[in-house]
Amino acid sequence: MQKLLNLQQIRRWDQATITREPISSIDLMERAASRCSTWIRTRFVPNDTVVLVVAGTGNNGGDGLAIARHLHEQHFQVRVVICGNRNEASEDFKVNLERLSAFDIPVQTLQCAEDLPLLSIERPGLIVDAIFGSGLTRPVEGWRAEVLQTLNRSQATVVSIDLPSGLPADPPDNELFNHDAIVRATITLTFQVPKRSALFDPWGEFCGRVEVLDIGLDPGFPDEVEGADFLLQHRDVLEYLPDRPRFSHKGTYGKLLLAAGSRGMSGAAVLAAKAALRSGVGLVTVHSPKCAEQPLQVNVPEAMVQLDEEEDYITRPMADEKVTALAIGPGLGLYEGTAKAVDVILQQRELPAVIDADALNEIASHIHLSAAAQQRGKLVLTPHPGEFDRLFGQHQSEYQRTQTAKVKAREWKCVIVLKGAYTKVFMPDGRMVVNPTGSPAMATGGSGDVLTGLLGGLLAQGMPVEHAVLIGVFLHGYTGTRFEARYGNRGMTAGWLAANLTASWQQIQEELE
Repeated sequence: MQKLLNLQQIRRWDQATITREPISSIDLMERAASRCSTWIRTRFVPNDTVVLVVAGTGNNGGDGLAIARHLHEQHFQVRVVICGNRNEASEDFKVNLERLSAFDIPVQTLQCAEDLPLLSIERPGLIVDAIFGSGLTRPVEGWRAEVLQTLNRSQATVVSIDLPSGLPADPPDNELFNHDAIVRATITLTFQVPKRSALFDPWGEFCGRVEVLDIGLDPGFPDEVEGADFLLQHRDVLEYLPDRPRFSHKGTYGKLLLAAGSRGMSGAAVLAAKAALRSGVGLVTVHSPKCAEQPLQVNVPEAMVQLDEEEDYITRPMADEKVTALAIGPGLGLYEGTAKAVDVILQQRELPAVIDADALNEIASHIHLSAAAQQRGKLVLTPHPGEFDRLFGQHQSEYQRTQTAKVKAREWKCVIVLKGAYTKVFMPDGRMVVNPTGSPAMATGGSGDVLTGLLGGLLAQGMPVEHAVLIGVFLHGYTGTRFEARYGNRGMTAGWLAANLTASWQQIQEELE
């Protein structure tokens, strides 16, 4: 897995590269600018694109000046506006400004609100935002905030270098940072690793599409950093996935008991069961109320159905000796008897279990269920933000939830899957692993039921809980990414998601070959 570093760690990484390669800071800046300009050149037509480079006076501005020079050499029509006092600029900025003076590139300086007309451009084109980058640690105010607001009113494509100006590298406190004083980039070209704030709601929205460019930072440095969070990658999924021996049978791959469904929500049980079967599990038994029998038997004939004594909801799911994992929650509903069903699952401590949806709400509503969950172990909790807050209290931001989730995963000795645009997985040892796959197309009813079934099926196959969860979360999001690449980010159904998990297994393999 790739480590996600904070601002201070990234600065140390830059310095380690300068010392160990060795390379001067100005040459490292040149390398970064070359990567950016190459990326821009492959996507925009030089003779047809007017480029406005808006540069601050720090090292991010130095990147911008170097990019301006490279784009000019590649026949783009380039104009530069410097925001700030040139005399107070960083040394590497001054070097690049001197280099720029040898070229016929218009350069103007903006130092107050009255200079804002300098940002006007003859016709829409490309704006390169190189004002602050990732080094910002406080909110932008005054005329500089007006600069960012002016850029946001432009109709041009905005490419931010490293991070949109106004957004710090580490997720900020919602109360401190003004959304109006952050550039809304179309594309963010960031260096070496994604910056942490780009992975959190609402800050990631400012970044647009994020492209990570390799600028050759010292490859050994991340291994020296302790306490970092992680970004899940393709290779991890294939490494964790166990082989399937030729001389194996359905008993080899375990049996999942899925407790799901209630009157009016038997479809959730169907979706979860279909996803479980696509996980590669050997057997699936769905414990459901009597009212869900026909929908399950008709729509998921591969699954066995265990009927509850109740007509409309479940109360007592029963695991036989062949069951190797449990899952409960999809379509459960909140009935008087469903708390009993959750309690039954929590008492079967020898088996790993996935707890989702209304099963989480039952735990949040009953002290004895919460106590049982904390003592059980082998639990995977899969809340969306609302369910998370019902379990652990109200939070003002996703970043606040991640801080709580790290603590609760340790205290409960469980794995917490906090679902969202970049689903985050919290391990009992305190690690956070960010899943990079997914699509807004997945924001549709039933997607969570698919994940529950998939995770349950993977757990039933006997692999370590951590591996099963990371594989499942990645595959689930990857399938949504495939939908968006083919059809766009609207109109996906959870049924399509469940049905296409199998094709995703194959495509992940092919991408690494």
